[in-house]
Amino acid sequence: MEPEQTATELKQSTADSEQTITEPEQTSTEPEPEPKPLAEETPPEVKQPAAEQRVKSKPVRTKFRSTDPANGPDIAMGESGLSADAPMTIAEMFKMTVTQVPDRIALKYKSGDTWQEVTYQQYYDLTVAAAKSFLKLGLKPFHAVAIMGFNASEWHISCLGSIFAGGLSCGTYGTNNAEACKYIAEDCNVAVAVVEDQKQLDKFLKIRDELPELKAIVQYKGELSQDYPNVYTWEQFMELGKDMDSSVVDDIVKTQKPNQCASLVYTSGTTGTPKGTMLSHDNLTWTAKSLVSTYNELVFGTDRFVSYLPLSHIAGQVKFLITIATHWL
Repeated sequence: MEPEQTATELKQSTADSEQTITEPEQTSTEPEPEPKPLAEETPPEVKQPAAEQRVKSKPVRTKFRSTDPANGPDIAMGESGLSADAPMTIAEMFKMTVTQVPDRIALKYKSGDTWQEVTYQQYYDLTVAAAKSFLKLGLKPFHAVAIMGFNASEWHISCLGSIFAGGLSCGTYGTNNAEACKYIAEDCNVAVAVVEDQKQLDKFLKIRDELPELKAIVQYKGELSQDYPNVYTWEQFMELGKDMDSSVVDDIVKTQKPNQCASLVYTSGTTGTPKGTMLSHDNLTWTAKSLVSTYNELVFGTDRFVSYLPLSHIAGQVKFLITIATHWL
């Protein structure tokens, strides 16, 4: 598979990346004030270490920071240049590209010895179909879809489909053990797990009874080794929302805001429990658009990108978003 995309993480919507100001040092003869104790500076809910406590704590929001996926921080805007671009959601960016080049090839993936091609219109339609299936399984707004496995077209479609359905895409390391999967699933209210194969399926089967929010598991490669309750093949999953009108998804994406969370990226948890970072629509779309604007040859859609970096990494995710930003700038 070789979608037209690659990138590294840039953030338009954070104060750290938008408002770094260097001022000359000022000398003063006044003694420096004593710092306040940490307990007075940090709200109690910010210092909750356990996943269960963090999920239940009240979200914190300031002008440029937020722990509430539905109510993101303000978007810092400039007066000119890339920072002045109007914020947009992932669905808006995708739709604009589909309108411009519906029949151009967006994705290629190998099935057996044959390369399969997916146009932008087909890519969009598959995303909407996946979104309807996620909704059919009971995905709630801003609850997550955990995606675990190697790069595949199904990974891309699951990621975008979960966002179109009003949920959050949550890439999960394939090297995670069952306990790490459980921690992440509790931390972000995983409703559906999309896994590559039996190896990854077994991890979620082991913990599913401990995850009341987990409604279903989808295996996107191969056939199931046996019948499991609420476990689907990719083909079965894509049929679940077949009878749902696509206008349901259209209505959801129309309500989405650029500063709301779209994707979750977790650390590997090497030195402790995994730490999750919320990435907004604007964060991702602005990064993709900025890369395309900087490297003008990408606008014409002639370059190809090999999806090699792990899609649970931010660089891998932005890479495939570049392909839906390359044809309308």
